[in-house]
Amino acid sequence: MLCKRNGQITKEPIGDLNFWLNQTLRRLTQFTQFWVNDSQRLIDDLYAQQLPINIEASESYGYYEDWQRYSLKQKEQLPFGGVKGQVSFYVQLGLAPILLKIAEVIHIGGKTTFGLGKVKLID
Repeated sequence: MLCKRNGQITKEPIGDLNFWLNQTLRRLTQFTQFWVNDSQRLIDDLYAQQLPINIEASESYGYYEDWQRYSLKQKEQLPFGGVKGQVSFYVQLGLAPILLKIAEVIHIGGKTTFGLGKVKLID
């Protein structure tokens, strides 16, 4: 999954659950504003549901896969790589399972319009 953190493309798996929950809320907010309601109050209410979650431990296994795609518009090869792998969290999850299930359905990360950014929950 192509993902940016602090404005930089990440090349390592991110083992920060709060980061992924914020990414999910960001994507959900984009969908909500475009398809449902552009009300700032609704967006604020979505973000108010998330509490910072204290992570007891996490494990990350992954690698950066660098590949390219040809752009017909720009008539050149463009970088299109991202991180593949698995991140495990050991934590009292609270609302996190609901947000992570949403992430699984709507996909998060970069290049989601190309079908990338997939998240799969494993029990």
